[in-house]
Amino acid sequence: MRALLLSIAMTITVSSAMAAATTPEQTCPPLDQTSAGRAIQLSGDGSHFITADGKPFLWFGDTAWGLLARLDCQDIATYLDHRAGQTFNTIQVVLLLATGRELPEGVPMMKLSPASAGEASAQGRAKIPAFTPGSWQIDPAVLSRLDGLVGLAARHDMQVAIAVVQRGLLHRNPPVLSLETAHALGVDLGQRYAGRNVIWWVTHDTQPVWYPTRQHATQPSEADKARAVDLSPLINALGDGLKTGSSGQNLISMHPQIGNAASWFADQPWFGFATIQSGHWRDKPEGRGAGDWVAQSRRLWPDVPVVEAEFGYENIPDGLGKSGTRKDSDMVPADQRWQPADVAAEMTRALLSGAAGVGYGHFSVMEFWRPGLPIRWPPPVDWRVALDAPGAKASASIIATFRETPPWTLKRRPDLGQGSRLMVADTLGGDRRLVLRTGQGSLPAAVTDGFTLVRTIHLADGQEEQGDSAPQGGVLAILERQ
Repeated sequence: MRALLLSIAMTITVSSAMAAATTPEQTCPPLDQTSAGRAIQLSGDGSHFITADGKPFLWFGDTAWGLLARLDCQDIATYLDHRAGQTFNTIQVVLLLATGRELPEGVPMMKLSPASAGEASAQGRAKIPAFTPGSWQIDPAVLSRLDGLVGLAARHDMQVAIAVVQRGLLHRNPPVLSLETAHALGVDLGQRYAGRNVIWWVTHDTQPVWYPTRQHATQPSEADKARAVDLSPLINALGDGLKTGSSGQNLISMHPQIGNAASWFADQPWFGFATIQSGHWRDKPEGRGAGDWVAQSRRLWPDVPVVEAEFGYENIPDGLGKSGTRKDSDMVPADQRWQPADVAAEMTRALLSGAAGVGYGHFSVMEFWRPGLPIRWPPPVDWRVALDAPGAKASASIIATFRETPPWTLKRRPDLGQGSRLMVADTLGGDRRLVLRTGQGSLPAAVTDGFTLVRTIHLADGQEEQGDSAPQGGVLAILERQ
């Protein structure tokens, strides 16, 4: 009975979202029942995604984790217009980031029930409210904002990839969800957006095992492992709920902190595609780069597509906090940040290895930083300026090439060598060859023999050159058989 009442309460909370428009700048449209975007699906062989009418869909995502907490509806519309013009077709967001996050107008995204709020108030303002399972609900204004995002994205034929819960809400004792409430939340959200232009990530930046006592940036000790918390049942409960609620109409995965979600959840009924995060290090260990992860996924789980969703944001500090040695307040010079060519090269490696999608990101757009907000790793860039960063243009040029020559039609060619970070792939028919080169010098004869260079794309800015001049430095070269 308690489970039923909880599910009913949650359903009422979700379904009443549009009736509780609380924001003065409420310009987000309600979900349009007649012209809503439709969910993407898997291809027949599982190598890639297809649209509702069966056309190939190469996921070109923009990372917008903080969108719901930072943008009002007008800003969302402006942002989507801009990204659509740059040919992005997927927006990657997080629904529940943290207990203290608010909408721009000050509405808490997670609202305590009256009883829980009264208890917290009685304990004094200095006491942080305890968000425990059953003590909170998603504020209706948040769901109204999410409705608007989904509806506006549909007008641009965009998908919205929604990570339901950020890891910080699970890495606590107790987590904000129980098995019961996680499943109920999944059902309600799944029903709300069933069949629409929504893709689900059960959690964001999460591993299935949490080590509460582990020191930051260290390997877990035996003592840490003895106190480990297995989050897999909670993740599965939420995933099962999303699939039940959507009647299987929307694809579901999980966004890992580092690694491939398929490593842990490929055998779960709710799991639909592999998601990789290779991380924000420019010099990744051998076998841990974006292309390596993707190639492994295609080999081990060939029946599901793979998306490299987070391989390094433009302008983010290399290595983030550098294992605790870099403070958030530290000034980080440009040469210690991911440059456009770094982003474009790692994206290209993933695509040459057969990725069905990639997620571009700019550090300032990911956080939607603007003057007046806290600064991490200065100097900052206003998100509205960062929309036109050169990495976005370079990425769009690369994606255009792979829309012509889809990654799932390629055969990686390690036999042609990896010197100077050379990477080569052929189309299955052998009539076209794509080459990523981030080193210097001309291409070796083993690569060019029998082929003519027709186009190069410079990774630093996306500029294209036609003709057969020998490519130098960081470029994507396209050759065709003579």
